[in-house]
Amino acid sequence: MVLARNILIGVAAASLSLCAGQALAAPAPTFEQVLAAPDDAALNLDYATAQANAGSLLDAASALERVLAVHPEWDSARLLYAAVLYRLGDFQGSSAQMDQVHDVGLTPQQQGEARKYRGQARQAASHFSYRGNLAVGAVYQSDAAGSLAIQQTSLIAAVPKNSGWASVVGGSIEGEYRLSERAPVSLYGSASGLSLERLSGPSQQLSVVEGQAGLGWVSALDSLRLGGVVRDDRLFRQHYLTEAGVHLEAARRFGGLDTVSATFEAVHQAYDNQDLIDLATGIKGSSDGWRYDASVKLEHRFGASASVTVGAGLERKDARYGPFAYDGARIEGGYYALLGRGAYLNLTGAVRSVRYDKVDTLFLGVKRRDTISQARLAVGAPLSALFPGGATGDIREALTLEGAVSYLNRDTKAPLANYDSTGAEIRLIWRFGAS
Repeated sequence: MVLARNILIGVAAASLSLCAGQALAAPAPTFEQVLAAPDDAALNLDYATAQANAGSLLDAASALERVLAVHPEWDSARLLYAAVLYRLGDFQGSSAQMDQVHDVGLTPQQQGEARKYRGQARQAASHFSYRGNLAVGAVYQSDAAGSLAIQQTSLIAAVPKNSGWASVVGGSIEGEYRLSERAPVSLYGSASGLSLERLSGPSQQLSVVEGQAGLGWVSALDSLRLGGVVRDDRLFRQHYLTEAGVHLEAARRFGGLDTVSATFEAVHQAYDNQDLIDLATGIKGSSDGWRYDASVKLEHRFGASASVTVGAGLERKDARYGPFAYDGARIEGGYYALLGRGAYLNLTGAVRSVRYDKVDTLFLGVKRRDTISQARLAVGAPLSALFPGGATGDIREALTLEGAVSYLNRDTKAPLANYDSTGAEIRLIWRFGAS
C-alpha cells in the first residue's frame, strides 16, 4: 500500500492548495467546528484532509461525502475521496469516483496523479490484480564471504574475512484472482527471487527463488491466506537447499491505525551436496528434516506518513543427525516514514537466537549456539521527486533510487568463528501493478 499512501498524501496536499491560501499553515479544523457549519464545503475539505493525513479514513470519507453533496463538480475533492475509498479497500467505489473526475478541473500535477491513479483503482476493482517490483544494484560487504555464513545457519566451515562488491538483482510479482463479486474469496500466487554475483573480493554467489500459491479471504478488517510454499537456494552456483510445505498468514486491523498479523509455516528441508557430512555421520540426508516457524507482528501507523512494527517468532528445526536440530527465537522491529515528494526512510532490525539440541561430537565437539543480529537503514525516492511539484504522472514515479547501509553479526561458540559485516547498497527499483 506504499504507492496508495504516497498518492493519498499528494492528492490531499494538492486539494488543500485549492482552498484558502493559508490552509496548510492554519490549525486543522475540529469536529465541533464542522458540526457548527456542516454546509461549509471548504471547512469540511480541510477537515477531511487533516483526518486522511492522520489515518482516520472513515471520518475523512464522511466529510468528503458532505463536500460532494454540496459541490459535486469539485474534482480535486472527488479525487481525494477516491484515494480515501481505495485506502479503505472499497476498490469499486474508488473506481466509480475516478470515472466522475474531469481532468480539466485539476491542476497539471493533479492530472498526472489522476491518470496514474485511475489505472490503479480500475485494476484493483477488477477480478484479477497484480503487483510487483524489479531491482538492480550493487552491494558492498566488509566481510563478503562471512555474510553468507551469517545468514546460512547450517554452514559450519570457517572462511577468512575479506571485503567485496557484488551485483544484486531481485524482484517479486504477486497476482490475485477474485472468485466472486459477492464473496471475498480469491486465488493467489506469487514468485520472488534474489541473486548475488561477485564483482570484486571473495566468491559470494547466492541465488534464492520462492513461490507461493493458495486461497485467500479478505474483508474490510480481516485477511487470511492458506497455501503452499517452495524455496530453492543455491550457493556458489551449486544447489544447496530446497524447502517445500504449507504457509498460513492472518491479519486483523483495529481502528484503522493498528494491525495485528500472524504467520505459521511448516516446510521440509532437503539439503544437497552434503556427501562428506553424510559420510561422516553415516546418515543419508543428515541435515534434512522439517522446519516450523510461527510469528506475530503488530503495526501501528502514525497517521498516513509513518508506521512502526514490532514482532516476535519461534522456530523449530528437526534433522536426521541430532546435533543439527535446533530451537530458535527472534525479535524484530521496523520504522517506516514518508519524507515528502514520495521519498521514504525504512529502518529494520532483528535478533535471532538459535540453540542446538545436542553436542556435535563429530565436527565441533561442542553444543552449538548462535546469536544472529542484523539491521538495515534505507532511504529512497522516486525519480519524479527531482522534478517540479514532485509528481510527473509517468514512469518516473514508478522508478525509485534507494541507498542503504546494513550490519550483520553472528556470535557463536568456538571452534566456529564469530562474524560481523557492515554493508552499503544502492538499487534502482521499478514498482508496477496495483499497490
